[in-house]
Amino acid sequence: MSEYNNEAHYGKALLYGIGVSIVIAVALALIAIALEAEYIIALLIGAIIIGVVIKSQVPPHTIGGAIIGAILCPAAIILYQIIMEMQGYYYVNSDWDSWVPYLFAAGYGAYMGYSRDDN
Repeated sequence: MSEYNNEAHYGKALLYGIGVSIVIAVALALIAIALEAEYIIALLIGAIIIGVVIKSQVPPHTIGGAIIGAILCPAAIILYQIIMEMQGYYYVNSDWDSWVPYLFAAGYGAYMGYSRDDN
């Protein structure tokens, strides 16, 4: 019998991931508002932190973990942008590179959610 209870681990990963996503989005928004600048590298570091938290909670090599990671890592960036817009910081960036943080976060989250070591 496996030492993992997949449903319990998915629930914990989802709760921890949502909690960390909210904390990171608020922290990055506060930093961006205080500095009056937006740093894409800060958004990507936030996604990396969320991926690590999700990886620590999901069973190894599961599609469910990959899906949770692929959703919650970019969700923090979306929440960050919602917070910024609510505070009056709105801009339109139609360049191709405006999708890079989302694609990186989704890919990295999926990788981290799937690639946990068996030990």
